[in-house]
Amino acid sequence: MKIVKQNNKGTSNKIPNVGVGWYTKDQWFKLQAVASDPEILEKTYEEWVEVFNKGCANLKNVGIMAVKVSVDVDELIEWCKENKLAINGEARSQFVARKLRKIKIR
Repeated sequence: MKIVKQNNKGTSNKIPNVGVGWYTKDQWFKLQAVASDPEILEKTYEEWVEVFNKGCANLKNVGIMAVKVSVDVDELIEWCKENKLAINGEARSQFVARKLRKIKIR
């Protein structure tokens, strides 16, 4: 699970937050099929959900809010093509960061 920090510069009264990519079970299977780095992905969706939940809990324990960012793999594929990127962990992190910037956190 990649963690993407959202810049909270100048907002000291806000809780720091990071974007964490979220996949439904169907989207997870799509990701496994198209990822250029499938060896770093958890073997099953259930394992991935467990890692996701533990990661979010760990972030909360250190005072960082994890923002669940839904990922549509078809949208990810298109974005990677447009940006000439392999569909790997670095690209997924960049994609989540881009989507997070569009989310308004109150």
